[in-house]
Amino acid sequence: PIAPAGVAVAADAKMVFLAGSISSVEGDMTAQATSALEALEARVEQVGGTLGDLVHLRAYIAEGDSKTLDTRIAAWEALYRETFSGKNAPALTTLPVDSIVGEGMIELEGAAAIRP
Repeated sequence: PIAPAGVAVAADAKMVFLAGSISSVEGDMTAQATSALEALEARVEQVGGTLGDLVHLRAYIAEGDSKTLDTRIAAWEALYRETFSGKNAPALTTLPVDSIVGEGMIELEGAAAIRP
């Protein structure tokens, strides 16, 4: 697996749930995934957190044919590994979907545990 299966959360952490981060750029999967991740990062920063506070990340990937889906998932997982290379990486779920709003390739949602 590329990500931990579970994450422990400190009792004093504030849980924040972030939904619906999509890409604001056109381009290949890496460009769109980077844009969606930057949008998610901006949202978690608005509530006082960082990407390091994410405990779970869910990626919805627009399918296309099976080869396209495999290529998109591989590009997303490479970016995930690059971004969260430390041992406290958020648990990850990647799901294929029929389509993404705005005809994009990826949508991200996450949960963050922000400690005081």
